Amino acid sequence: LKSYFKAQDIYIKQNDTIGIATTNFNIGAIYRHKEEYVKSNKYYTLSLELREGTNNPKGVINCYNALGINQRKLKNNALALSYYKKSFDLSEQSHDTVLMIQSYINLSVILTVDSNLVPAIVQIKKALVLSEQIKNKDAIANCKNQLSAIYLRQNEYDLCIKYGLEAFELYEKRKNNRKKMNASLRLSSAYKAKGNFKRAYEFLNKHKVLVAQLTDENQTKSLVRIEMNHFFEKQNAADSVARFKEIEITDLELKEQKAQIAKNDAQKLVLYGGLFLLLIVAGLILRGYIRKKKDNATITEAKEKSEELLLNILPKETAEELKKYGSAKTRSYDLVSVLFTDFKGFTMISEILSPEELVAEIDYCYKEFDRITTKYTIEKIKTIGDAYMCAGGLPAVSKTHAKNTVMAGLEIRDFMLAYKKEKEAKGQPGFEIRIGIHTGPVVAGIVGIKKFAYDIWGDAVNTAARMESSGSVGKVNISNSTYEIIKDDFDCEYRGKVAAKNKGEIDMYYVENKKS
Repeated sequence: LKSYFKAQDIYIKQNDTIGIATTNFNIGAIYRHKEEYVKSNKYYTLSLELREGTNNPKGVINCYNALGINQRKLKNNALALSYYKKSFDLSEQSHDTVLMIQSYINLSVILTVDSNLVPAIVQIKKALVLSEQIKNKDAIANCKNQLSAIYLRQNEYDLCIKYGLEAFELYEKRKNNRKKMNASLRLSSAYKAKGNFKRAYEFLNKHKVLVAQLTDENQTKSLVRIEMNHFFEKQNAADSVARFKEIEITDLELKEQKAQIAKNDAQKLVLYGGLFLLLIVAGLILRGYIRKKKDNATITEAKEKSEELLLNILPKETAEELKKYGSAKTRSYDLVSVLFTDFKGFTMISEILSPEELVAEIDYCYKEFDRITTKYTIEKIKTIGDAYMCAGGLPAVSKTHAKNTVMAGLEIRDFMLAYKKEKEAKGQPGFEIRIGIHTGPVVAGIVGIKKFAYDIWGDAVNTAARMESSGSVGKVNISNSTYEIIKDDFDCEYRGKVAAKNKGEIDMYYVENKKS
């Protein structure tokens, strides 16, 4: 978005209409990808208005198609159909086969949505004929996929399966997982209707795996997180380093001042003599004592601030090792409980609040999370925008890390539920949270030599992240390995095997509360 807006500024200065229209279209595409269809329509419409005044029929057709898709997503089917018909008329006039195929497909989709299935089949078969003539594999797959969808609506299960399998095979060759996901679910439904439950289960399982692979909320939040990191993480890191350097400089200046004072005092001893010698020596001793006491107090205060800052960045054991040896070794831990949290509705609320207000909200929540994790002796690892990560059982090994981490997760859950009610009572938006916990081996240590940070790595970290993303709002979702450790202390609800991205199916549980 930043790049497109910069490009648009240049095009405006150059009075380049095509350039402005193109950037508006691309901005609309980004908002459509984020499923913000109203915002997307705004930029597609601006692009259309500029392109209609130029000799660029292809650009106009693309705008009509894009607006039609958005209106279909917004359930404005009549308006979507009108855009598709305009696109179709221009495609025929321009004799552009690729655009005509897209127009036929779009018309078929909207007719299917409105249950006009026979006309929908006519349109999609026209698209299929043209696609096969020009040997466009993507278009052929899309046409067969659409035919499969229509025949499922007509309860023509054999035809649904025939075209669905052909589409699925083409999508597999083209590595189009999103389309494969839709095709596999449709095939599962058709096989189930025919009583072939083995094949139905096979395609349902494929669908679940593909859904898990494609579910990644970090993509939808990435634009907001750029802004969040600018206002929050980066600023905090820069402030911490600056304060640390100030303390080091102050410490060094004090030492230099002490050395200079000692040198001056020695020179004065040489200059003075006689009867005043004892008085001068006595005065210098007294003065040196007072100054030394004052300087020592200042140095002690500076060192305490430095120590406090270091402990705010690193665990105590790691900080001590770093001060003593100048470096800290990575350590392996056989069993650690890793906790992730993530806010739902973050993107929506970020559009309502200013960046400063958003940072203040996140900061308020994170301070409470810090208090809770400290209470249960859990080490905060890091925050990334609206994601919070901590771990129990390191750097000091603990036998109760799993229980403590789950207790912290429940308390964070309860705090967020109460805070949301408080915000809603004031008519303000409130965050909802997902929490995930997994127990397993990790490696921990310091990364970097500038703005260094304590971090952990390992499959257990990735699995904990999947526990969070596979959970539900207001729930603490845990893996089987965590459950086996804490099951005697907490009431848990078994969820069954749940598909997790790049992990396959994992036994998961919701922790309800601590057993009384």
